[in-house]
Amino acid sequence: MKKSFLLLLTSSLLLLVFLFFWFHPTIPLMSDESEYLRNAYLLTQGITGYSDEEFAYGFVGSDDRFFSRYPLTASIFIVPFLVGGLNTIFLFGLFFFLLGFFFFYKLLQENKLSPWWSFLYFGYLPFLYHATTLMMDLPSMALVLGAFYFYVKKKHGFCGIFLGLATLVKSTNFLAAIVIGVFILINIVKKKEKVCSLLKLVLGTVPFLIILLLHNWHVYGDFLGSGYFFIHNNFQFLFGHENASGLYFGNLFRYFLFLNVFYPGMLILAFLSKYSLRKEAIAYALLSLLFFSSVNAIVKLDPLNLISMYRFIFPIIPLLFIGYAHFFEQSVFSRFKKMKKHFGKIMLLCCVLSLVAFVPLFDLKSQGSSRSEKIITDIYANTVNDSLIIGVQEGNYFSELFGVRGYVGILRPVGFENGELVAENKTIEYLKNGKKVYVLYLDTPNYSYKSGISETKAVLDNIRNEHGSNLVYEKSYMIGNIFYNSEISVQLFELG
Repeated sequence: MKKSFLLLLTSSLLLLVFLFFWFHPTIPLMSDESEYLRNAYLLTQGITGYSDEEFAYGFVGSDDRFFSRYPLTASIFIVPFLVGGLNTIFLFGLFFFLLGFFFFYKLLQENKLSPWWSFLYFGYLPFLYHATTLMMDLPSMALVLGAFYFYVKKKHGFCGIFLGLATLVKSTNFLAAIVIGVFILINIVKKKEKVCSLLKLVLGTVPFLIILLLHNWHVYGDFLGSGYFFIHNNFQFLFGHENASGLYFGNLFRYFLFLNVFYPGMLILAFLSKYSLRKEAIAYALLSLLFFSSVNAIVKLDPLNLISMYRFIFPIIPLLFIGYAHFFEQSVFSRFKKMKKHFGKIMLLCCVLSLVAFVPLFDLKSQGSSRSEKIITDIYANTVNDSLIIGVQEGNYFSELFGVRGYVGILRPVGFENGELVAENKTIEYLKNGKKVYVLYLDTPNYSYKSGISETKAVLDNIRNEHGSNLVYEKSYMIGNIFYNSEISVQLFELG
């Protein structure tokens, strides 16, 4: 390996780490992230769920059992990063970004591809964005990539372990296990491998599957259960939707476009190239696209969605990178010698441009994280422990990490059908027991599309009018740069 490449790669990694720490986020921005973080903290306290509605914000359940919609097995991977509190949790995303990079680099070596192709991964904006989050899509991708690396190396026991770990993160990673298992079985039939190869894969995977099944039984009451089964008014998949086929093929078409946008023609060219992992990569890509197009998430092609969404199919993308690189080396560089001579410089330039282009988004996300931290700090500073807060949104501004507060958000009834009724009953209960109750107005652009938002605010007004209230604090929080501006206004009232 050339020293010049190592020097430039190291410099690029240092630049990424510098940008990461300069714009270091501390508080999750998305409700999904908040729930993963909360689950990790609750695991350290030995808590897997609640029986009281006011502590079930963001959770799902029925009767007197409320728990996370996401498997606690995923949040296990965040627990080690809680060692330094909020100062270290976001090293989680960076760690799995680098782990995925390591396995991608090793796969390039196995495919005898130039190391310069590693910048395909390093400069990929969606990966860079998710490196700053607590979402489970980068860990999912990194572990699946590790499984494919050990599959190529014919270390099937380790392959099984990584598939098992990936399934703990996201049960949908069983798709990768199916593909690898089928191809090992085919090789056994063709007498290219021995039965012990499949046995090693199974022995590596099964212990983690047992852990997942036991978790499901303990939390959801069913070995094959899922938190999504308990969400009210929610369809996780398109099955049964009145326009299911139209939405399905629309999603499939947009996934197809997405995989050919960032790196022009990537999906098509990866399918056309010839390389040792081609059949497995194509089978996994097709299976994933067909499966995830049925998920009830209408993906779009605007700039923000291109970077932050499409995360479900992350595990297939590095494998497509390899096919993409093979196509250029086989069909392009053989005809255009000068391009081959200078392509390393081109890859480096594109990677640096990606990092530079990402700076405004790094900055905006950092501002958003700091704003969320200020809002949380102010809310907790102006309320007391063991109090109840009635609000509109989900509970991503509340967590046991910051103190004990009950919260009922009545706009989105995730765990219970009638948020208004729960808010009314809990308000009476807390006031009767001499505990503090607050009403929180939190106006954010993210909820401008929600139908019924004004009616929900009217419900908060009625609660205040019925019990009387005093303004505790009022403040506006602004973030922005030349591309985007956003303001959140907060009002907090104490009842009684």
